Amino acid sequence: MTMGSQPDNPTFVSDTNGGLITVNQAVIELTGYDRTVLLENGLPDISAGTASEAVREHIERTVTGASAPLTTTLKDVQDRDIRVELTSQLVEVDGKNCVRTIANALSEGTQSASQARDDVVALRQFNQITADAEEFDQTTERLLSLGCDRFGLDTGILSRIDGGDYEVAAVVDATESHEAGAVYNLKDTICDATLANGVTGTLAFADIEDTDYQSHPAAESVRAYIGAPVVVDGDTYGTVNFSMKRSRSEAFQPEELEFVKIIAQWLGTEIERQNRIKQLEQYETVLEAVDDPVYLLDGDWQFTFFNEAAERKFGLDSELIGRKASAKLDTSVVERTRKEVEGLIAGDSRLTTTELELETVDNQQRIVENRLALIGDEELRGAAGVLIDVTDRKKQQRRLESFQQAVEEATDGIAILDGDEYIHVDQSHVEMYGFEEKEELLGNTWRELYSDDEVERLEQEAFSALEADGYWRGMVTGSRPDGSTFPVELSLTIIDDGRLVCTVRDETEHRKRKRELESFQQAVESARDGVAVLDDGEYTYIDQSHIEMYGFEEKEELLGNTWRELYSDDEVDRLEQEAFPALEADGYWRGMVTGSRPDGSTFPAELSLTIIDDGRLVCTVRDETKRRKRKRELESQSAAIEAASDGIALLDNDRQYTYVNEAHVDSYGYDSPEAFIGESWRICYSSGECARIESDIMPQLSEHGEWRGEATGRRKDGTTFSQEVSLTSFEHGFICVIRDISARKARERELELKEHAMDEANVGIQITDPTQEDNPLVYVNDGFERITGYAREDVLGRNPRFLQGKDTDTENVAQLREAIEADEPVSLELQNQRCGGTTYWSRLSVTPVKDTDGTVTNYIGIQQDVSERREIEMERKARVEVLQRIYEVTTDPELSLDEKIMGLLEAGKEHLNLPYGFLTRIERGDELETGTQTIDEALGSHELLQPGESVPIEQSYCRKTIEQDDLLELTHTAETQWANDKAYETWGLETYIGTEVIAGDDLYGTLCFASKEPYGGTFDDFKRSFIRLAGRWLGYEINRRNTRAAIQRQREQFRLLIESVDEYAFFIAGEDGMIKTWNGGTENLFGYDTETAVGMPIAELHLEADQESGLHDRLLKQARISGESAHEGWHVRADGSEFYADVRYAPLEAEDGEFRGYATIVRDMTDRRRQQRRTERFVEESDDVITIVDPDGTVAYVSGSAENILGYDPDTLIDENLFDYVHPDSRERAMEAFFAGVEVPGESFKLECRVKSGDNEWLNVEGQCRNMLDDSAINGMLLYLRNVTESKERSRRFESIFNQTFQFTGLLEPDGTVIEANDAALDFGGVERDTLVGSPLADAPWLAHSEATRDDVVDAIERAANGEFVRYETEARGADGLAAIDFSVKPVTDDDNEVSMLVVEGRDITALQQHKRHLEVMQRVMRHNMRNDITKMRGWTQVISEEPDAEKRAEHFEAVEQVLNKWESITEKMRDIRTVFDSQQWQEVRREAEVVVEDAVAPVREEYAAATVLTDVSDSKLQMPMPLLDAIRELVENSAKASMEATIEVEVGRLGDGWSEVVVRDDGGGMPDMEADVLENGEETPLNHGQGIGLWMVRVIVTQAGGDVSVESTDDGTIVRLRLPAKQTTESESPAEGPE
Repeated sequence: MTMGSQPDNPTFVSDTNGGLITVNQAVIELTGYDRTVLLENGLPDISAGTASEAVREHIERTVTGASAPLTTTLKDVQDRDIRVELTSQLVEVDGKNCVRTIANALSEGTQSASQARDDVVALRQFNQITADAEEFDQTTERLLSLGCDRFGLDTGILSRIDGGDYEVAAVVDATESHEAGAVYNLKDTICDATLANGVTGTLAFADIEDTDYQSHPAAESVRAYIGAPVVVDGDTYGTVNFSMKRSRSEAFQPEELEFVKIIAQWLGTEIERQNRIKQLEQYETVLEAVDDPVYLLDGDWQFTFFNEAAERKFGLDSELIGRKASAKLDTSVVERTRKEVEGLIAGDSRLTTTELELETVDNQQRIVENRLALIGDEELRGAAGVLIDVTDRKKQQRRLESFQQAVEEATDGIAILDGDEYIHVDQSHVEMYGFEEKEELLGNTWRELYSDDEVERLEQEAFSALEADGYWRGMVTGSRPDGSTFPVELSLTIIDDGRLVCTVRDETEHRKRKRELESFQQAVESARDGVAVLDDGEYTYIDQSHIEMYGFEEKEELLGNTWRELYSDDEVDRLEQEAFPALEADGYWRGMVTGSRPDGSTFPAELSLTIIDDGRLVCTVRDETKRRKRKRELESQSAAIEAASDGIALLDNDRQYTYVNEAHVDSYGYDSPEAFIGESWRICYSSGECARIESDIMPQLSEHGEWRGEATGRRKDGTTFSQEVSLTSFEHGFICVIRDISARKARERELELKEHAMDEANVGIQITDPTQEDNPLVYVNDGFERITGYAREDVLGRNPRFLQGKDTDTENVAQLREAIEADEPVSLELQNQRCGGTTYWSRLSVTPVKDTDGTVTNYIGIQQDVSERREIEMERKARVEVLQRIYEVTTDPELSLDEKIMGLLEAGKEHLNLPYGFLTRIERGDELETGTQTIDEALGSHELLQPGESVPIEQSYCRKTIEQDDLLELTHTAETQWANDKAYETWGLETYIGTEVIAGDDLYGTLCFASKEPYGGTFDDFKRSFIRLAGRWLGYEINRRNTRAAIQRQREQFRLLIESVDEYAFFIAGEDGMIKTWNGGTENLFGYDTETAVGMPIAELHLEADQESGLHDRLLKQARISGESAHEGWHVRADGSEFYADVRYAPLEAEDGEFRGYATIVRDMTDRRRQQRRTERFVEESDDVITIVDPDGTVAYVSGSAENILGYDPDTLIDENLFDYVHPDSRERAMEAFFAGVEVPGESFKLECRVKSGDNEWLNVEGQCRNMLDDSAINGMLLYLRNVTESKERSRRFESIFNQTFQFTGLLEPDGTVIEANDAALDFGGVERDTLVGSPLADAPWLAHSEATRDDVVDAIERAANGEFVRYETEARGADGLAAIDFSVKPVTDDDNEVSMLVVEGRDITALQQHKRHLEVMQRVMRHNMRNDITKMRGWTQVISEEPDAEKRAEHFEAVEQVLNKWESITEKMRDIRTVFDSQQWQEVRREAEVVVEDAVAPVREEYAAATVLTDVSDSKLQMPMPLLDAIRELVENSAKASMEATIEVEVGRLGDGWSEVVVRDDGGGMPDMEADVLENGEETPLNHGQGIGLWMVRVIVTQAGGDVSVESTDDGTIVRLRLPAKQTTESESPAEGPE
């Protein structure tokens, strides 16, 4: 017997009563019991204490299919507890049902996990129960049942405590000891003690004997208990408790105490809710009488109630209960209302009114006033709202306002249109549009006054608003006959007679004035700064703005006075400390100050100070008061924009985003505004939509300055949404406001769909009018016509009763009449009559419609044709009846086979409604055509269809059934090819259906049903299935009968067999277990002769221990019950020796079924058992491929795992030489190790080699070999093989990745010893791995340059070893010199959270820091020069504006122009430098020196034609970095600029020792010292004055390339030498290409 698929877990196999049949080795190891002892007991017998009952119930549930895991306690051989989780399933073993149980030993953590799972299951069930919409009593009963199951107890009670009385309010009791309604004395119940713990306490015990309640009156009836108080409205209602009369096997866990409290809490809450429901019902009765819609919200803004008017008018029904207000109302409306409510909470009022739009049930938009009253004084608990329809009032109000506005604007152009044509225009209107006479417009269309695009826009925007609201107002562009256009403000109002009042206002002058005002305002704002000039701290010039800003009236009040009078002492000190040092260093300062006026007031100001060339100080001051105020306003506005629900964005003139608010970001599904900034608006739309916006919308925006309409936006994830868009142009771009209208569009589509569905509805809708005589039909839909067959005009005016016919149920008609007379809705099914007299079944629902007074005004009837369903139901009923009849017939044990066949034929006849049913027997000849058909059984009066009648098969219908191996169906034979068949001539059957009957594997005959009349239809799938099912059942029963007879014959043959066979042990035992027969094989196996054995009990053939356990009795009983039993184990011979055998018992029955005893077959399994033990012994050694190899290398055994791991069928490897599969590279080494091990008994050694797999691939394997030649069970070399190919590959990949990274990486022991370092780290330091690994990192050559650096690394390692991640920047000396390093140490922890290793990483950031430094220099230079020159230009501009002398002004202008030229030069130079910096990634790209030099000087020769530029490159193979091209060009150009006719020589050569040199020589006047300082030393001070920027770039390029610069300058010229590392092109190299 096998143990299933989990041999590693303790596994029991027991019979259905729990008796153990077998166990695996893991059970023996778990419990310590001998296998024999275990098999003498059942699984419940080795369970601890009361746990045995739980185990027994667990097995019973498994047998019934209701198994669930059980956590319980077993006892081991030393009586110690073993906590396990039992998982069982019903299995079939040798044809019998058994229970396989797997025991998972639980650690403390596993037990917790199991308990957690139980808790989760219980809670899930609790949630399901409480979520189901059931009555309170039903829910309570389910909860009590859940509690009983969860706690493993018999009784669950919800009690009601009233004074000293304890009433059972609800109960679930498996013992039936309690009934609902029973009343006890509280003192006599355990609940008295439960309540003593307070309303939040619980009481629980697994065994009352272990508590102080042993003497309690309830101790006799309650042994285990858990309970908790039920609290309702703060008072004790009663308890919920669970108990049983026997103790519980384990103590209650804290989670169980919490669970009973959860149940108690829910019950208390639900009882409270039930009480409140009764109160609410009273209020609801009052609210239902209110005609205006009324609703209630809770504190979370969820609907809790609607009255009937709310549902009737606006569809606010019960489906919305429990949902947020936003589910029905627009989000913006909800948010606005919420804010108003928050304002109310902060104030004294508790009432508010908001206005909103709602859609009625008939799909109309109505304006309603939402009058909301808050509930709760100190805390908001909810709100009550009333909705009052004010649509008509609002519409009248808007119309009145429109007329009034038309009168007030009579000075504007006014016109009236009827349809599209003018019927009245005033003269202003005529002249405004460029006409002279009114007649030119009267009778003509308004469209002539606008362009086609404007007409289209008005039709889209204005007309929809007019249709909805009767009013529209907006900006348009009018067109005149002369082609000119003008802006117009247009107002349109529909008056009562449907005509359109049009008021127009020419906005041309208004816009002109607006632009002028904007220009004037800009001019005023640009002149708001005050300007002054000081000499030695005293004012020598001051403008009027400066005077007035500081509160003075005349300039003379300040001229000649010190600036210190305008500031407080503290501010003067601050300026002297901050501004003056900056002025001295940079000549410029700018910052915020606080000015002081003579009246004592102060104001914020922005102050700019600049020293001009003559040493005077130019002071520019700007009053920041308004700007700060404006800033605060803008911040408030910005906050408002950010809080807006609409998406708002600003785009520049390039149509790129410069600002978006959060709503805009959310609308498009992005994470932050940064995703938009600098991007085109096109990212928010599809390509098609972008094209439409470009062609249709942008021209209108450009022409009119604004546009409003709809578009389709595209979110980040590609989904789209409908949006309203408003675009408004301004000077620097345009403003975009969007609103997501997807929900509105969805509602519109839903409305359209519902309208279409109504039109296409398949149901019939009818409306009657009871106010007319006889309540006639006043409306029917198309569905009514389709269902009834009556035309609409034939039924209107008639009472619907004309549809009733003679088959209509009179009781249903009476029910319908009574409901109509009572004005109540009714729904029922009637059999009505169509036009033409055919009948149909109709599902009719009639609902009265009442007016506001409660009077019924109409009845709405909806009828649905349910004829098809009715037919299906009748057919289903018939099918059920026939299946029930088949079941009854076939399972009746009192009926014989012939009686069952006749019953089956009768059922088939009735169900198929055919007169003949028959079973045939087919006797084949040599061919089917030569066979015979004989009637076995038959029903019906056909003369040939009688039992015993026989015909040649060629004359039968059944031959075709057999030939096509499927049903044969004929419903009108005369109309088929069968009309000329011999079968039709013989039988005359018009209808026939038949199927084969297969008994076992052989054809028996056919089952057929037939008639001489045509069928009048077709056989449906069920009828076909019925025939097939009946045929199969008959075949099974016939085969069963035949098989029973064959078995009887085989029994007799077996009796004869056991008398003569002596290979096996066969014997028969009587039902009393005594041996009755004994053969030669049995005598040889057991050693008893026949005389001794016959009459001996079977028990004496078993071990003594098995005899005591009753094993033999159990096996015999199992065989009697299940038909067979088997046992593999030890048995005893006559001489007392033991042998291992397989024994099988089978019950013997006579032909009449009488039990006669047991047949027993015994097979000696001793040799097999020895082989099994041999296998088990070495299999237990390893989970890998296990082999036994003979001393010469021949494989004697291979475990089954070889197929999965090596890809070989184990049998194919037997007798093969192991080393034939070893790779030649490692074969010799493996053989040496193997044969050396053969010589040493007990020797163990390892092998590592490559072996060929079944797929012809080489696998890396590790082998552990052990010499077991002296072990009789193994008798060979035991070899374990493990496939380590994947781990080897992972190791190789790791090493590859580890060494290919550019980052320096290493592994350390926690004490800092180097374990490994990657190639990048070794190459940087120029060290070998062997010199580094095994040494402290602090001793590495990288750190030898600095003791402080070394100490920092030691400290970092110590901190990391304590679990801290350490990172900082430091310096390390590499093979090429000192480098800046981003250094980190990261701890790696093991499973015990102990630091087991350190990972060190370093990144060379030298170039990054240099680049950063260069950028900082550039920014400082630009900032310094710009600040100084801007201040100078301000001063010059002021002087120019006040200088009356034209010549002097011209001189000043020249000074300004010089500054601008300087900045043009600086900007160009900075761009070049930035290009160089941005190209540092190709610093290593080199080209031939000759190419670099010629490319550098070519543009200089072209621009400075007077200069002579000579080049000389002595080594044609010398290569140079590409950035050096810019350096050479800068030096040559600098020389050419200094002397336009200079001779400049560029020489390139090799110096030796790996260096090359570039020499640039000129014959000019020499290089200034300041510039030479920049080149040689990188001096940055000259750069602040705009000098030497290009030369500074030269130095950066050269030093970046690892070189240096020197300068020799005399009056006869300058020599600049650039020294660089040399590189020579090899024969195999081709010159690298630089960037384009």
